[in-house]
Amino acid sequence: MKSYQLLLSGKLLRVEFVMQKDKRASVSLDGDKVTVVTKDEAEGRRLIYEWAKRRASLAIKQSVWRQSRTLGIDSYRLVIRDQKTRWGSCSARRTISFNFRIGLAPKEVMDYVVLHELVHLKVMNHSKSFWEEIAKYCPNHKEYERWLRKNALALLNPLKF
Repeated sequence: MKSYQLLLSGKLLRVEFVMQKDKRASVSLDGDKVTVVTKDEAEGRRLIYEWAKRRASLAIKQSVWRQSRTLGIDSYRLVIRDQKTRWGSCSARRTISFNFRIGLAPKEVMDYVVLHELVHLKVMNHSKSFWEEIAKYCPNHKEYERWLRKNALALLNPLKF
């Protein structure tokens, strides 16, 4: 059996597949180990993908809720998808969209991306006033942008072996 690692909340977790055809498929987290009970490796990889996607999406939703309250923003539509080219976006129709994979990053990096899109609901461009608003709530945003550039491939391919 191959040995896997999963990036979740910016931490590499060990993934152990337990092949049991007669047991119900499941995924559980205990400390830094994720156990996947499955009938075969293909099903196990699908299970871990869906499990990580649910956890990451929940983290994003919580961050959006928390930070939208801080910013005084209460009117928006939230969409979370699996994208290959963007971490997040904001439309003129007040829809903020996120790549679920940003929820796999360290919390402060994810929070920065969420903040970035929420601030676009106030300032719809990357003007000086936009960056001033970002810096007011996230003075380390340049550090988090560097982390994203350096670790983009790890987020796009979070299951390693």
